[in-house]
Order: sequence, then structure tokens, then C-alpha cells
Amino acid sequence: MAHLYFMAGHGAGDPGACANGYQEAERVRALASRVSAFGGGNVTILDTSRNWYADNGISNLSLPADACLLEAHMDSAAASARGGHVIIKSGYSPDAYDNALAAMLQRRLPGRSQMIVGRSDLANPRRAAARGINYRLVEFGFITNTTDLNIFNTQIDDIAREVIQCFEITPSSAPAPSSPTASGGTTVLAVDGSCGPATIRRWQEVMGTTVDGIISGQLVPDCVTYWRPNLVDSCVTYGGTGSELIRAVQRKLASEGRYSGSIDGLLGPGTIRGIQAHYGLTQDASFGPATVRALQTRLNTGRF
Repeated sequence: MAHLYFMAGHGAGDPGACANGYQEAERVRALASRVSAFGGGNVTILDTSRNWYADNGISNLSLPADACLLEAHMDSAAASARGGHVIIKSGYSPDAYDNALAAMLQRRLPGRSQMIVGRSDLANPRRAAARGINYRLVEFGFITNTTDLNIFNTQIDDIAREVIQCFEITPSSAPAPSSPTASGGTTVLAVDGSCGPATIRRWQEVMGTTVDGIISGQLVPDCVTYWRPNLVDSCVTYGGTGSELIRAVQRKLASEGRYSGSIDGLLGPGTIRGIQAHYGLTQDASFGPATVRALQTRLNTGRF
């Protein structure tokens, strides 16, 4: 049995491929969350706030001898292109884990004529080889293909479990993300792009503020312009006095250099852009489904 290290591609301002209302960086982080949920202590999710390609992180990564590293992506091409596959460094032979992943992808996300491909033009496979790291890059289908994207979204738990099994790890039980439940005070959220009471309560828990499922003291124009309908109306009160939760978020973003406005508790464009920068998303100031899904995915790991 290997210890799986899971690296989500893109992020830190780079959304990756974008299509059909989704962003690659957010989707592979959603998968990372579910791999973590099922993998327990046999899986380590590497820092999802980083872009491990852009910052050359692999070149400074020290892993134990039993480690296997998987870098997750989704591909982009014409809308008709389909299928997942495994990429390894050119000149290397696939190992049992690569072959197992390829077989899983052929079953779950078919469409490629070649399931394992050697590449010499990609930096991270070269960097991993130079460090002696057991590495592969996995394309989990095409985000530009609606069939692949639907399979990925609706079968994400099955894919996560089977990824783990490819490394001879027995998946543990994990609550389904579509059924928010509480266990030991931790809410497992549906990653559905709708910021309702369960998401807000979990956000408040993580930020250490009053837990009531309400974002209070907001401005009506902000609601209409920046986040309706993705923030559920019944979870918002108005008046412009600001929210304790959003003040905590603003302080966190300011400490990261991602927000320079007033700590006023208002979920306005500057705060939303800071949240999007925090998750490596396009900073369009829209608290839309992609931003909410990124928030829900991170909250499911117990962090903002």
C-alpha cells in the first residue's frame, strides 16, 4: 500500500481551463476534498492554495519512500473531445498504480485511444523525476465536454474512492457531500454553488464567529449586483452595519494581502475579489457558483 499525496492543479490566481460554468482549479479541488474524506491517514492533500506548477513546488518537496504523487487536472479541447488519461515522464514505464488509474479512467471517463502517455514537454513530470518522486499527472476528462463534466460532477465520490483503491488503499466511510450532516461539530457541505444556511453556519464555525446561518447588515445594492441568487435571500439581513463573519473574512484576506478595503463586514466587490484571489479564481467580483463551490470545498476541509 502506498501513501498517496494528491496535488490539485492550477490555483493561486490561475483557474485553469474554464468551460460550461466551471473552472478546472475549483473542480480538481472538489475532488481533492473527497479523496481526503475517503482516504483518511493514508492520503495527504498538498496545499490547495498554491499553484504547484507556477511556484516550482515539486523541486522543494520531500516525500517519504512509500509516497506516490498524483497531480490532478481536467483537460480542454473541442467540445467533442472526451476521456481521461494518465501522463508520466517520457522514457519511464508505467507502474501498477499508473495501470490501475488508466483502467479506472477507461471505465469511468472513456474516450482516449491511449490511456497512458509519456511526455517530455511538461515541467512537473521532469521536476518529479529529478527528485526521484513516484509521480503521475491525471487528466480527469475534459471540462469542455458536457458528458465528461457531468460524469465528474455526479460520480465524484465514486471517482475519489477508485483513485484511492488504485494505490491499494481501502477507502474509509465518508458522508456524502449531497447530504449535509454534522459529526463532531463538522458539517459536510453539498458542493452545489448555493450559499445557504448550512454553508454560512459552517463558514461561521471555521471563522470562529457567532453561528446563526445569517450574514447580517448587508447592503441591498450589493445583493442585487454581486451575489444574487447564489447567496440565499433568507440567509441575509440588511441595514449596512456589516457582518461579524465578513469582518473576520476581511481580516484574514487583509493578512494575506488580498484585501485592502475597510473592515466593514460588507460582502461587496472588493471582499469578493479577495475571496476569489484566495481560491485562485478569476476575480470578477461575482459571488457566483464557482466561487461558492470553492468556498464549500475548502470549508469541507475545516479551513477557509
